[in-house]
Amino acid sequence: MRKSFTIVLMVFLHGCMVVPKVTEEDFTGLLLLYIETISKGETSIRNYGDEDFGGLMREYVVDVMVARNRSITVRIPISICASSCTLLLGSGDVRLSPNTVIGVHEPRLDSGSGYESGTKSSVGMSVLRRVIPACAVDLFDSRGALDSGDVTWFSGAEVLDACPGIIKEY
Repeated sequence: MRKSFTIVLMVFLHGCMVVPKVTEEDFTGLLLLYIETISKGETSIRNYGDEDFGGLMREYVVDVMVARNRSITVRIPISICASSCTLLLGSGDVRLSPNTVIGVHEPRLDSGSGYESGTKSSVGMSVLRRVIPACAVDLFDSRGALDSGDVTWFSGAEVLDACPGIIKEY
C-alpha cells in the first residue's frame, strides 16, 4: 500500500512540476556543444581551395570547432567565400586576403526544391551569430545582409577593417 501511494504521489508531483521551456538560445548552445564534442576526435579540416560557395552549415560548423580545438590556421578562399563558407571567419586563427569577395545572406532551410525557396532558419541564424565574430556580424548587420536570402557582397578588406583579430594574407 505504501509503495502504491509513493508511486501515485510521484506521478502527481511530476504532473504538477513546471518544466522549464528550452529557449532557442539554450538549444543553440547545446547544439554547438554537441558539435564541438563530436569534432574533438577530428584532427584536420577540409581544404577550401580558391573559391567556396557554401553548402550545409553543419559541415562548416564542425570545421570551425575542429580548427578552434586543434589551433588550426584557416585560410579563407582567395577569390570567393559565400554562404556557409562565411562561418569559417569564426575559426579562431583566420587568414583573409583583402581581395577575397565574401557573400552573406540569412541562413535558410532548404525546402527540397532549392535554397531560394527555403524559409529563414532561426536556429541557423542563432548558430551564425554565435560562431562568427561579433565584429563581422555587426558589419553584415550594418548592410542588412542577414535580413534576407539575397546575397550581399563584402570585400575581404571591409572584413579586415571591421575585425582587427583576423590576419591579412595575400
